[in-house]
Amino acid sequence: MPADDEVSPPDESGEEVDPPDQTDVADDPLDVDLDVEFDVTEDIGTIAATVPAVKSHTYGTSVKGQSLVYYQITPPNPNGKKAFLTFALHGFEDAWKQDGRALYSIAKSTIDYYGNHLDLLKGWTVYIIPTANPDGMRYGTNNWRESAGAYGRCQSQGKDMNRNVGSDTSKEQRLLVDLFEQVKPTIAIDFHGWYNTYYGDAKIGGFFQRSFNASYTGKPTKYCYTASNGVMNCGSTLGGIFHGTTSMTVGMFAQWARARGVPAALIEYPAPDFNNNGLYDTVWDAELGYRRMGKVTLDKMWNRTRVALTDLFAHY
Repeated sequence: MPADDEVSPPDESGEEVDPPDQTDVADDPLDVDLDVEFDVTEDIGTIAATVPAVKSHTYGTSVKGQSLVYYQITPPNPNGKKAFLTFALHGFEDAWKQDGRALYSIAKSTIDYYGNHLDLLKGWTVYIIPTANPDGMRYGTNNWRESAGAYGRCQSQGKDMNRNVGSDTSKEQRLLVDLFEQVKPTIAIDFHGWYNTYYGDAKIGGFFQRSFNASYTGKPTKYCYTASNGVMNCGSTLGGIFHGTTSMTVGMFAQWARARGVPAALIEYPAPDFNNNGLYDTVWDAELGYRRMGKVTLDKMWNRTRVALTDLFAHY
């Protein structure tokens, strides 16, 4: 294990590998994004103000009156290609309470990083929706599928935004679809957790598959996740290899985009590992009564996302 001031050797992709993990983090910056009281609108204004190349736009309001916002990052010399990236369609993704906020945090890192590294866009204009379901992510209470009382994974009226897309099942879904049709993107990527795979377009998914399957310090042989019933699931289908399939359920957002001739993929991040096997740090959350993802874990997921997107902008 290298000392804190040592630089880890590059992996086969030529980039520096991730530093070793800690099994616990005393002061976890991720709490900022997990804070129940944080305001999405204020957060959005802060990002746009600190990254001049990024412009924020409101495309409507949620049922509960929160702003629905997307960020546009435009390079100096656009080549006409447009990427449409959506995060947190689900406020809950089955690992811990309001874990859609982890996706929201990765979206913020994406905005900040490419807003400050326009050269890496290679001419692409990028549209990022950091949370398409702010009500579920901020105020939701459960990960129930569509049913009476479902609110968290679903939006406030119990509708899953990633099901029956295009059928106007919810206000938030309708506004997202309208924005997509206005943008007319070249590709679309919808980020979720935690099945360790991609669904949909193989070319898009391949960039993430290569990134997450690359060797790096502390990479384990398996991933595990806590199922919605609280039971630990370490099934073989969630093994250490980041999987991929071109098939996808009809009615999901990415499949809806593909049906309109837009190459699209749903990216399922690797599951947060609550077994402390070396890759992921976890933090005890007294309110939840079990361990949740820590900051080191989140940084690793963002780093793999950065590698995949930078490769995509350069070679798609």
